[in-house]
Formats: sequence, structure tokens, C-alpha cells
Amino acid sequence: MVVALLAVALEKAVEAQEAAQEAEEQAEVQAEEVQAGEEWADTVWDLAVSAFARIAGIVFLTAEAFRAHRRYAQSAERG
Repeated sequence: MVVALLAVALEKAVEAQEAAQEAEEQAEVQAEEVQAGEEWADTVWDLAVSAFARIAGIVFLTAEAFRAHRRYAQSAERG
């Protein structure tokens, strides 16, 4: 009887050990996925900031070109 109880307890301990190992492996995989997601989000953010800076530069240069053209046209009308 005691031997049977010890065998059952040992079997349950082995099952618990296997479940704990599987949970640890799943946690490692999820941690890697989270890190990959964070890296992807950082990349997207960097690209968005870069695109915004480029668009702002284009808008600024276009406005400067328009002002220069307007000044040139006004000076041509005057003189």
C-alpha cells in the first residue's frame, strides 16, 4: 500500500516537473515574441519619425521656393 502511494506520488511529481518545464519553455517563447514585437515597434516608430522629418523638410523647401518665386515675380513687375 505504501509502495503504491509512493509510486503515485512519484508519478505526479514527474508530471508536475514536465508541466513546469513546458510552462517555462512557453514563457521563453513568449518573451522572445514580445522582444521581437518591441523591436518591430521601434523600427516602425523610427521610420515614422524619419518620414515626418522628410515631409516637413519638403514642405519647408516648397514654401521657400514659392516665396522666392513670388519675390522674383514682384521684382520683375517693378522693374
